[in-house]
Amino acid sequence: MAVGKKEYRQKIYWIRENVLMPIFVELCDIDGIDGSHFTYGLMKRLINKYGKTNEQIAKEIIDFCNPPHIDLIVQNKDESQSVISGKTPIEFYAYYADYDWVVFCQLFGKMIDLPNGFPKYCNDLKQLLESKRIIYGNETPNRYWVKLEEHSQYPKQENKHNALSDARWNKKLYEFLQKL
Repeated sequence: MAVGKKEYRQKIYWIRENVLMPIFVELCDIDGIDGSHFTYGLMKRLINKYGKTNEQIAKEIIDFCNPPHIDLIVQNKDESQSVISGKTPIEFYAYYADYDWVVFCQLFGKMIDLPNGFPKYCNDLKQLLESKRIIYGNETPNRYWVKLEEHSQYPKQENKHNALSDARWNKKLYEFLQKL
């Protein structure tokens, strides 16, 4: 089904207002210029000045994911423990992870080019949230759905579509879900 002009323009404006504008305003603040008049040309200039290349971002991700002090402890069949490879297994989590995971993998080239130890999938927090919605009583007929978003400990999301704010919220949501 083809997207009409009106729908296409709405999508472009949504991206500009919700994704590009927060980045633009932040970069204008860093540069000391007025961020109230968005243009793609100025946005491109600011990104070229303050942004990072995909290669830089990929290297920073590898550095972040490979802290040298964490060991992977494996329980052997005879109940003894062994240290393997000096690293914990790496897990990634995101809320509605599909598109973000594709872009993430592209930082390294193809999916088969992911660094050693990186999984080829991302755990989806939305799916984990849905799986935690069912609470069981003592018997199967007692099961019921719970609206977890209304739970007093459910993390409130602020500053949506800001990558750093979204990442912090994802971490809080993951921690909340692990406590259930």
